[in-house]
Amino acid sequence: MSKRTAFLSGAMVAVVVMLGAWLAAQVWFAPAPSAGAPVVNAQQTGNNPSNPASLPQQQQPTPIQNVLSVSGLGRSSATPDIARLTVGVEAVGPNVGQVVGDVNSKQSAIIAKLKALGVADKDIQTTSYNVNIDRSKPPLPGAPDSGPLTYHASNTAQITVRKLDQLSAILQAAVDAGANNIYGVSMSLSDSSALANDARAKAIADARSKADALAKAAGVKLGRIISISEGPVGAFPPTVFADSRAVPAAAPIEPGELQVQVQVNVVFAIE
Repeated sequence: MSKRTAFLSGAMVAVVVMLGAWLAAQVWFAPAPSAGAPVVNAQQTGNNPSNPASLPQQQQPTPIQNVLSVSGLGRSSATPDIARLTVGVEAVGPNVGQVVGDVNSKQSAIIAKLKALGVADKDIQTTSYNVNIDRSKPPLPGAPDSGPLTYHASNTAQITVRKLDQLSAILQAAVDAGANNIYGVSMSLSDSSALANDARAKAIADARSKADALAKAAGVKLGRIISISEGPVGAFPPTVFADSRAVPAAAPIEPGELQVQVQVNVVFAIE
């Protein structure tokens, strides 16, 4: 064996010996796990039923909250400040032109009278205008022709009266001008928001009073309000039905009182 080959063989043996010594030192001097350090087993990772910590957290059920539900009613009243009525004219006859002309002239006279008493243009609104053949008495089957046709015409307007002390005079003026139909006179408020808010406050107070009494009777403590809901707001205006044929001079019309009613449902927590 040549000297060169012997040298390379010796060098390789030396490298192998040095590498083995380094690996032995790494194993010998490796630090031991500290006290309390977690030891992870690769076989226990993932959703392992034997390891509860590895299972996904389940949502805890929401505890049932003790509540007390009551309803409250509030009423508030005020004197109406406006009135609404419908004034109408109707006519019947065999000549359609004369019937329509009669209705038109009388309704025009009524509107002129009301405006002269201070009713504004915006407070007079035509609600219906009709012209048709009067078929209230149709001929019997097989009977001879009942004769010429009869026509019916009508014109009605809704009137808003903002000065209630003039209401009786307005009714009489409409009749004097030719009105032969006057529909119900209804009273209301031009702005009922303040009245409704007062009724709401009374409804809440009524609900709390009921809740206090129930909580005391049940031996529980009333807590905070959880929710409030409101039902439809009801208004109960006085209504007068006037027949134009029976309206005397200075018709006795009384405004009475307008009542607003509010109902609420309130849910309280109880302890």
